[in-house]
Amino acid sequence: MQTLSLPILFILTACAPGLTLRAREESWTRNEAMLTFFEALRAVEDHAVEPRTLADLVESSLRGILPSLDPHAEYLSAKEMEERFGKPGEEYGGVGMELRLTKAGVSCLPYPESPAARAGILEGDILLAVDRRDVTGMSPQACATLIRGPVPGPVSLTVQTQGDEARKLTLFRQKIRPKTVVLRQEPGEVLLRIYTFNASTPGEFRKLVKKVAPGDTLIVDLRGNQGGSLYDAVDIAAFFLPEGREILTVHKRDGSRIWKSPADGPFVGRRVLLLQDENSASAAEVLLAALTRNGAATSIGTRSLGKGNTQHLFPLSTGGAILLTDGTLEGPGGFSWNQCGIPPHIPLPAFDESAWGAITLSDSFPASVPNISISPGAPSGESLNEPPKKENIP
Repeated sequence: MQTLSLPILFILTACAPGLTLRAREESWTRNEAMLTFFEALRAVEDHAVEPRTLADLVESSLRGILPSLDPHAEYLSAKEMEERFGKPGEEYGGVGMELRLTKAGVSCLPYPESPAARAGILEGDILLAVDRRDVTGMSPQACATLIRGPVPGPVSLTVQTQGDEARKLTLFRQKIRPKTVVLRQEPGEVLLRIYTFNASTPGEFRKLVKKVAPGDTLIVDLRGNQGGSLYDAVDIAAFFLPEGREILTVHKRDGSRIWKSPADGPFVGRRVLLLQDENSASAAEVLLAALTRNGAATSIGTRSLGKGNTQHLFPLSTGGAILLTDGTLEGPGGFSWNQCGIPPHIPLPAFDESAWGAITLSDSFPASVPNISISPGAPSGESLNEPPKKENIP
């Protein structure tokens, strides 16, 4: 496995600005493993029955090597980079929703007040087609690439609510600046739902919490939240923690960094319930771990997804890029949830995978939530070290 990683290191080095062609050739020929790789590719290029160019062979090698090193690693050609992120200087946009892979297909999660929400797309709707192209069997990422495009511009989506007829909708793309936190207040219920984490999320969250009476329980809904900015999740966790409490540790090859609450948070002592499900991941798990392991919140729902690492996009001189995992995450006390998820304090039956978003608090909460006092690291449901159920493995 160690020698397989060398071609990647070479390509990254070879594409770095400032290195001359001669220097790159000398670096290649001085490395015995790279010379073997080059000779093998040259033999395939010259003698294989099916002719392939050296560029094709290098690209195929990357597509094969990267997933074997890292399940999140990916090679993107220049064309794929353009499809995913748009042409330089051209304004690209979308319809304001995230996509999830479920047993029923690719499920929609529209942001509030987005083009998708205004068009009538509901949480849990299954995406059937994009511009009349059948997307059955496609990944959420592939579907998202089809939906995105120049702004302004129309896109046709065919969706289906469980048990209803399919419906075709025409939406107009726009630059998406989603509202990431929504407050829902109903008799006996006060719920703050965080859809994703970005730079605006801590400010939105803090502003809405101030609208909730200090004696009311804060219910923070992280169901379906697959992350975003880790460090904005850290900021929200600090709102509820006394000074000096450990929140997150990030381990990278060049060392580790620990984030702690810088001062007593403005909401220390508030009673907090966290809702989680099998789609709560990454930055959402950072918040779950920080609050539950510090005894600042009780969690309810099902075991989270289990993504405890960070990725970075490394550009290549060809216009392509490689996506690599460059760090691992730990919660307070060295708690790791990668590939095993975070179990809730109060386990609840799994939500319907095709329509989990339609579950309301009255459906999922006990009639009366007890005033539970749980010390850090002592959940009453599953063991933190217990492997996840097979159906929850990402």
